[in-house]
Amino acid sequence: RPWLRADILPKAHAKDARRMQQNTRLPLPIAETARVYLREARIDRALQRFYQESGPAQDRDALIFSAFEQLPGWTNEVRLELRQGSPHGSLLQACGAQDRPVKTLVRSAQGYQPFDERSQALASKMTIYQAILNALPDTERVAMKLEIHQPLRLRDALFEKASIDRQRTANQLGLVPIRPLYRLPTRLPQDRRIGYAL
Repeated sequence: RPWLRADILPKAHAKDARRMQQNTRLPLPIAETARVYLREARIDRALQRFYQESGPAQDRDALIFSAFEQLPGWTNEVRLELRQGSPHGSLLQACGAQDRPVKTLVRSAQGYQPFDERSQALASKMTIYQAILNALPDTERVAMKLEIHQPLRLRDALFEKASIDRQRTANQLGLVPIRPLYRLPTRLPQDRRIGYAL
């Protein structure tokens, strides 16, 4: 990725840059820095997708289902499942106890459609936030202090939970943890060189 190369290489230690020119393998510090940049970029894209109308939604949806169980008032008395294409399609995400009544959101290219436990459609295709509100029983929405016509309020609450802890967010996306004590080089305030503050 050109932007990644342009950002990382100027910050590389001269010894690592020479080593990279001499063979085809990336020096470990440069490879580790690149991995951290890509990791943070993926988290940023997933969080930005909360407020974007289009683009890949898999990571965002994973964060939504993880964050949903953390919202105040969630009783765990209903199970929400996200499936691909139909109420019996591939299970993509889920939250809630497995022995509870199941409400299903079906994801397609046109949006998200909520279904009840009998696989009957509850509404037409819509945003994932509105589909969740349509799928939830009244008792669950009341417990969570949500109204059925408050998808933006639900979106904001889910985003707050998903964005407050980037390490948890990374775990939910299945990202490899950063090596302990690893730090990205930064621009030093005294003379604007790239390096590590002591």
